[in-house]
Amino acid sequence: CDVMEHIPTEKVRDVLGCIADTCNQVYFRIYLNPDSGAFVKEPLHLTVKPMDWWHKELRRHFYIDGMTHDRVSATYFVRTK
Repeated sequence: CDVMEHIPTEKVRDVLGCIADTCNQVYFRIYLNPDSGAFVKEPLHLTVKPMDWWHKELRRHFYIDGMTHDRVSATYFVRTK
């Protein structure tokens, strides 16, 4: 799943809940920085949050089995609770 930063912040929790309801294991790659908006002349990254924020949101629905990160993105390997 490589779209979470494109989801509006107020919808992130619902989207994660729906993913948790339908998947046993999930790979998330979440970009942590704003985009330039060059493709559509407005930003595409609607939820730009620090890694700790994403970690907390993911833990509401999943067990985190693995995680890596750099300055650009965080990658999570999770399984449903």
